[in-house]
Amino acid sequence: MTDTDREELLKAAREEVVRRQEAQLAARKLIEEADRHYAHAEYQVAAKKYETALATLPFAAATAADRSAAQNGITRSYYRLSEIALAEENYSKALDYANRALETNPDSRTALAMVAKAERFQRVAKEREGAPPPPDPSKTEEFLDS
Repeated sequence: MTDTDREELLKAAREEVVRRQEAQLAARKLIEEADRHYAHAEYQVAAKKYETALATLPFAAATAADRSAAQNGITRSYYRLSEIALAEENYSKALDYANRALETNPDSRTALAMVAKAERFQRVAKEREGAPPPPDPSKTEEFLDS
């Protein structure tokens, strides 16, 4: 290998280090923005920013903490969106959000519990749809006789 080849390799390596550092800084900025949106209960916006940050981060030991922060942010955001969808009785949406949280962090017990809860609510809602309506008390024998 010639000296010129070594210099070119070193230059390319330095440029790659700079590129990775710039990507990490951009991801940190996105994580900070996502944290602010999360704090203002803007969970959908926060989730997207966390996801973009995670996609921006290079795989390296130096980015492990930032990757973890982005993954936890995604999980928390989708968990909150799932809670909101459950409260609105939109069980399929709640299940979708809960599954997204679990996909990002398969070890999350809270995400797993939310998937189970959303599945249970969805199952109960489907069972209610197929059940006959409750009897009208005004049409029962006791009511008619009085």
